[in-house]
Amino acid sequence: MMEKRKISTEFYNVVRVLATVMVVVGHSVYYTWSGDSGNIELNIETVSRAYSLLSAYIGQAVGWVYGFHMPLFFMLSGALYTYSKKIHSLQELFKTKAMRLIVPYYLVGTLYMFPVKRISGFYMGKDYFTAFQNFLFGSNAGHLWFLLALFWCFLLFYPIEKYICQKNMCIGIITACVIYNLNGGGLFEGTVVEWIPRLGSAIDYLPYFMGGYFVEEFRKSYSCSGYFKVSVSAVFVILSACQYFRHIFSNEALMAVVGAGAVYAVSYWLVKIKWLMNLKVYKCLLKNSMYIYLFHDPFNFLMLRLAIHTDMVHNKWGALLFFAGRTAGAIVFSIILGELIVLFKDYYKKKGFVIFTKRELFQKESDERKGNK
Repeated sequence: MMEKRKISTEFYNVVRVLATVMVVVGHSVYYTWSGDSGNIELNIETVSRAYSLLSAYIGQAVGWVYGFHMPLFFMLSGALYTYSKKIHSLQELFKTKAMRLIVPYYLVGTLYMFPVKRISGFYMGKDYFTAFQNFLFGSNAGHLWFLLALFWCFLLFYPIEKYICQKNMCIGIITACVIYNLNGGGLFEGTVVEWIPRLGSAIDYLPYFMGGYFVEEFRKSYSCSGYFKVSVSAVFVILSACQYFRHIFSNEALMAVVGAGAVYAVSYWLVKIKWLMNLKVYKCLLKNSMYIYLFHDPFNFLMLRLAIHTDMVHNKWGALLFFAGRTAGAIVFSIILGELIVLFKDYYKKKGFVIFTKRELFQKESDERKGNK
């Protein structure tokens, strides 16, 4: 049982790394961005032919990735929910996920995303303060919107999992389908849902969160033959390739399922390659996947500012350097920043600045009373 759990979590580690790299590449191709009360634009009319070709090829890949990469993140979170420790109450879940998701949303947005975008020239004058005020209430959140939406997904799924899925998985699957169709019909437009930051986004993606949960529950409950696994993997990879080259699907749900299924299939077979799992690069990406997600996108705006004020994209090598900076450079920068944060936290822990939970404080006080006696 422990061995099966270890294999499953390793499998999802590969999914996490692939999804993280995909989202970095997905954010690496835009050269103009208008919205969120800001604007930045790189004039590409006179860029090198190398940059134009690179943008075309990468743009095609990004169009394919955008069809499923966010549903994949929610599916991954839903699957890992089955491995999390048992949450005994909705209040406990709220506290846990608030620390994990809401606190990073405000800290990273306030101390990093907005200052970096201001330096890049994306925000100018009073637009900066307008955007920041909106950010505090869930708008103008940039790539950080995912944190708020995922927070609400956990809270929404808790009663569904406790009172429906644990009793009858089939009814749980039907519930996910009903939520998807009702929300697609605009059921929540003009309701209180639109007033709660990113709750509407959470409802949009909740069926995918639930889908990831159902897939993992199936994987844990049933053992499939090798022939079946190879066949299913081949189907998803072939369909995904057809979508990449021919765009055979236009339905968002189908694109998400096919793309996520292909990533699942590739991850399942990659995890069997032991030397690959032992690579330092892979372990580093896995360890810092959260930091990469948090810090990579604002770095892109700095790269755009550099390209706007230099001629780097007007020659072949400069164009390649520009793309490398927005992908590998963004990842390396995010990892370095993440490691600095870890060192900072460790330093203050050694100094005794530790934040205790209520349960830890109670235990600490109890131990002290026993010692005094």
